[in-house]
Amino acid sequence: MHTVPIFSLSLLSFIVCHLASASKGGFCTKRFVNGKWINLGDCGVVPKTLAKVTKEIKTTLGCGMSNFNFRNELHFDYAQFNGTLPLLTSFSACFWLRRANSTTHAKGAVLSYCGTGAAYCNSILVFISNSITMKVYLNNVEYSFNNVPSIDYRSHACIVLSSEDGLLHYYLNGTEQADAVKARHSIPAGGVLILGQDQDGEINRTIPGPPVQNGDGFYGLLEDVRIWKRALDPMEIQDLHAFDCKCPSDAIVSFTETNTIIQGDVVQNWEYTCLPSDS
Repeated sequence: MHTVPIFSLSLLSFIVCHLASASKGGFCTKRFVNGKWINLGDCGVVPKTLAKVTKEIKTTLGCGMSNFNFRNELHFDYAQFNGTLPLLTSFSACFWLRRANSTTHAKGAVLSYCGTGAAYCNSILVFISNSITMKVYLNNVEYSFNNVPSIDYRSHACIVLSSEDGLLHYYLNGTEQADAVKARHSIPAGGVLILGQDQDGEINRTIPGPPVQNGDGFYGLLEDVRIWKRALDPMEIQDLHAFDCKCPSDAIVSFTETNTIIQGDVVQNWEYTCLPSDS
């Protein structure tokens, strides 16, 4: 006769109990980071029964995500994705931005994807200029969105390239901005993807190479950076911003503890979010 391990029964009981209570009390947006809870939203009282949960339970109930604290703007501070991207005719790149401190807004290069043979190395570059303009470069062509990212504490942004309408769309905090721009492009495969820096490239800037310029670096925190090889629809982006515990299942890039190479003085935290409360 097949027997079920005691731990499995306990885990199942825990999950059923808390999912049932979550349906009444909603989902908690606090996060368990380095042994303590951090409040990132209006979540109410921290559920006491979750204060000592195991990693297995957090993995089952929560969405895993990385965040990166970029404390300098130096060229050798960045996080590299240890993987490859396919040819992209459409894509979506979404991330949370958080300011470095109470007086300085997040700014600088959010992410850079350098495909071999791309002019000036930037197949994709997302850059916040002086907290005023969100700039996106596709194959070294600049597209600017003259909207101020509202990063009093943290904001959610998505850059979406749609092959259907040939437009580059910019979403801020779940809402599409009015100035989508024409940007029909094809993004080459097999390049280098990094967070927190602009890549400059080598050999006439056409071969991927490490960043060499200070001042382009991101200053602030980046959370839950994900890339899809399709254009997310507005409802999906609203769901991501609302943090309603739907873990994205088809992202081709999501930074983890095991696929990220940290360079320089960058602090990476691995978190689980969207744990249900017992209220």
